[in-house]
Amino acid sequence: MPLVALLTLACAGRGPSPDQLVGVDIVEESVPQALTLTGSAAVAASEISGMTWWGNNLALLPQYGAGGDPEAPCVYLIEADAIAAAIADGTPLQPRELPIDASSLSIDGFEGYEAIVFDGARAWVSVEASPDAGMRAWLVPATLSGDTLVLEGDAAVEVVGQAGLPNKSEETLLLLDDRICSIYEANGETVNPSPVAHCFDRYLAPVEQPTMTPVSYRVTDATAPDEEGRFWVSNFNFKGSDLDEPAVDVEAHIHGFGESHTRSANVERLLELQATVGGFVRTETPPIWLQLREDDEGRNWEGIARWRDGGLLIVTDKFPETILAWVPPR
Repeated sequence: MPLVALLTLACAGRGPSPDQLVGVDIVEESVPQALTLTGSAAVAASEISGMTWWGNNLALLPQYGAGGDPEAPCVYLIEADAIAAAIADGTPLQPRELPIDASSLSIDGFEGYEAIVFDGARAWVSVEASPDAGMRAWLVPATLSGDTLVLEGDAAVEVVGQAGLPNKSEETLLLLDDRICSIYEANGETVNPSPVAHCFDRYLAPVEQPTMTPVSYRVTDATAPDEEGRFWVSNFNFKGSDLDEPAVDVEAHIHGFGESHTRSANVERLLELQATVGGFVRTETPPIWLQLREDDEGRNWEGIARWRDGGLLIVTDKFPETILAWVPPR
């Protein structure tokens, strides 16, 4: 590939020009199929920030609470069969609310809930905070009590932000065998030269800090890992963002560039990583480039989960609106 093509794949507020793409493979993109949400989950102010499976229910975590109400923290639950119907024929989805009891939680600079994982009646939540001491996350265990998820604030543990960036903390949680692992949002080489994940036992005692492969732009959520430790992450960047402007977009260099991405500085793609003894590494699986909107308005994909057909489910926060979508298997 010509050097000029490599050096100009950075997204600096505009898309690459045609001459800058000489020698770069243009690859087919996946088209997310939007599913219809109803109720308060569909309100942009709910600001969905994480998504995972809890048994047969897809769990969506609002950053603050139902409809954006901080006095009504909850998890939205949608049964898998209802999602199958929505994919097949457009049946609207009506999530039900699992209330969160956060009465034991007192966090200085609280900025909302970012990620969640379940294991039976136990759960773990990542909370973002910006106290005077700087950005950090609190990982909080929780237990299902009746029809309420009760946070155990006295058992929360602190994870200090790695790069000192505003509004960036432990954005992703993974359940890896007997470990709870968190991934920081910004892992690009220009902003976080030595990224690591943080792994804990189920009582949130620190276990290890595996190295994290450099990933440009933002990592916002992850699927559950498969039997070989492989998992997908949502990887996103708004045009005009100064978070990370890599000299070379490694993904495009190795695997090709999504067609609609040649006309935009927005980045919307899904990457497969793997938990190994050497850390969290990028697999050889090509990225899934998501076809961008024709109006070039970026979709802030904040949640991702596997779907039964080998495809994926993804969800935005409030930008540009709440969108729950199915990405077909390729």
